Amino acid sequence: MIEDLKISKVINSAKKEALKAGVKTDKWYYASIPCGTSRGKHEAKDVTYAKAKVIIRKIKPKVVGSDIDYKKIDKIIRNIDKTNNFSKVGGNLALGLSIATARAQTGNELWRLNGKKNIFPYPLVNVIGGGRHGGNTNFQEFLIVPYKEKTFHAAYHKAREIWLDIGKELKRRKLLLGSNLENAWISKLNDVETLRFLQSLELDVKLGMDFAASSLWNGKYYVYEKSGKKFTKDEHFEFVNFLVKEFDLFYAEDMFHEDDFNSFAELRKLHKKRLIVGDDLTATNPKRLAMVIKKKSISGIIVKPNQVGNLTLTQQVVDMAKKNRIKIIPSHRSSETKDSWQADLCVAWGAHLFKSGIVGFDAPKLERLAQLWKKIPGAKMGKTIKFGS
Repeated sequence: MIEDLKISKVINSAKKEALKAGVKTDKWYYASIPCGTSRGKHEAKDVTYAKAKVIIRKIKPKVVGSDIDYKKIDKIIRNIDKTNNFSKVGGNLALGLSIATARAQTGNELWRLNGKKNIFPYPLVNVIGGGRHGGNTNFQEFLIVPYKEKTFHAAYHKAREIWLDIGKELKRRKLLLGSNLENAWISKLNDVETLRFLQSLELDVKLGMDFAASSLWNGKYYVYEKSGKKFTKDEHFEFVNFLVKEFDLFYAEDMFHEDDFNSFAELRKLHKKRLIVGDDLTATNPKRLAMVIKKKSISGIIVKPNQVGNLTLTQQVVDMAKKNRIKIIPSHRSSETKDSWQADLCVAWGAHLFKSGIVGFDAPKLERLAQLWKKIPGAKMGKTIKFGS
C-alpha cells in the first residue's frame, strides 16, 4: 500500500523551479515533471511549488492506504479536482504522483506497464531551432530522423554526430549564433535558407519540422515576425505545402493553428506518405483526439503526458491513436528535468519516434533508451513507419 506522499522542487533546463513528486511504499519512488515554453491553450494547468505544498496535504489522506495502482490514484485525484484542466490540483502535481505511483507499481521499470515490450522508437532530433525557443527562424524546430540505422544505439549516435557536424558547418560558414533553450543550433539563416542548408549537407536522414503555427496565428493572419511578413490562412497553407514538397519533409508538425482541424486534414490528403502530426492540435487529450479522428486530420500524434495531467488519460490517447493507425510520438518539453520516464513510456507504448534534443537535460532519456536496448531481450527498431516520400 501507499504509505506516504511528498513533493520537492528541482531546477529544470530553463533554470526555473519544477515539481518532483514522491510516493512511498517499500521505499520512495519519484518523478519530476517538465513544462513547455510554447504551451497550447488546451493543455492542463500547472501549479507552483508553494501551491502544491498546500494541495498535497489535501490529497494525502485520500491516497495513503490505497493500493499501488496508478489508475486508482489518478481517479482519486480527478475526484478531488473535478475540472477539465487540473486547474485546482495542477497537472504537474497530478502527473508527478501518477508516474511515481506507476514506478512503484513496476519497481522503477515503467516500460513494463503494458506487458513486456521490445519495440524501440527512432530518435527524432531537434538540430536547428527558432520561434519561441530562440533563434532566427519563425518556425520552431528543424528535425532529423536517422532512419537507416538498425539499432537504437546506432541511431542515437548517428543523430549526435549529425548535430555536431551541423554546428561545425554553421561555424565554418560564419552562420552560427549559438544554441537555444533545447540545445538546438541557432543561425543567421531564415526558414527557407535553413532547409536549403540542411538539404545541401546530404545527411542521409529524413527531414522534419515543427512549425508551431499557433504561436504565429493572431486570429486573422499568420504573422512571421522574424521575416516581417504576414500571411492569410490560404497563403500560409500554400507556403507550408511548398516547403513539404520542395524539401521532401517526411515529418510536419503543427503546421496550422491549434483549432484548424480542416487544414490539417487537407494537407494530409495531399501527402499520404508523410507524417502529418498534431501537438497543440491534440494536446494529448482524448476529446481533442476524437475530433481529429472524425476529421482525419493527422497521421501522427505527439504524446506529452503533462499536457493532459495523468497516465490514465495519456494511455487512453495512445490506445485511441493506435486503434486508428495514428503513429505514436512521445516528446520531451522545452523546459526539461533530468528524469527519464519518457524513455520507458516509449517502449511501453511501442512508440514509432521519440522527439527530443540530443544533449543536456534530454540526454538521460536517450541514455535510458540505450540502456533498455541492452536490457530487453529481442529489442528491435519499429518497422511500422514507411520512410518514403
